[in-house]
Amino acid sequence: MYEEAAYCQDWPKYAGQPIRQQVQAYRERGMPGQYGLWACGTLLWHHTAKAQAFGERWLSEQHEWSIQDQISLPYLLWSSDIHFEPFHGHQYLNQYLRWHSHRRGS
Repeated sequence: MYEEAAYCQDWPKYAGQPIRQQVQAYRERGMPGQYGLWACGTLLWHHTAKAQAFGERWLSEQHEWSIQDQISLPYLLWSSDIHFEPFHGHQYLNQYLRWHSHRRGS
């Protein structure tokens, strides 16, 4: 996660967002350096009260710091009791995801 922050913190997409301060806050809270990095384009979860609370906390973290979800997700997983594991394979081409086209004008 720290490497991701260093890599992307100066991208135009994140201009004006406090990525350096976010990472510093996580370090000060004890976040380990090699906790993980996940592609966040596709997520699968059971819709439980615990999952909903986690999602709300994740959104709040992005409002407080930056929209770079690959920075906030590892921190929140580390600091919570949420069990998380990646599914293997491509994030958009996998057994869990089905693409459906949308018709214009319908």
